[in-house]
Amino acid sequence: MESTMNTQNSETDCTVPLPIDPPDDGSLPHAVVFFLTKEQRRLVLRVLRAIDSSRETALLGALGIDCP
Repeated sequence: MESTMNTQNSETDCTVPLPIDPPDDGSLPHAVVFFLTKEQRRLVLRVLRAIDSSRETALLGALGIDCP
């Protein structure tokens, strides 16, 4: 929810809008990190590209996980 109040910045003498509220943590993406050798990464990316141009969609599809 965005605040409609403004605050006066004394250094620049201008009105500055207040920042919006941060998003709900549940709506932010979460990283999945693991390490591969250079050759493994090359092969994984080749297979994912063959499935879909989006790595996220390709990985979820390869794992049999339906994307909403």
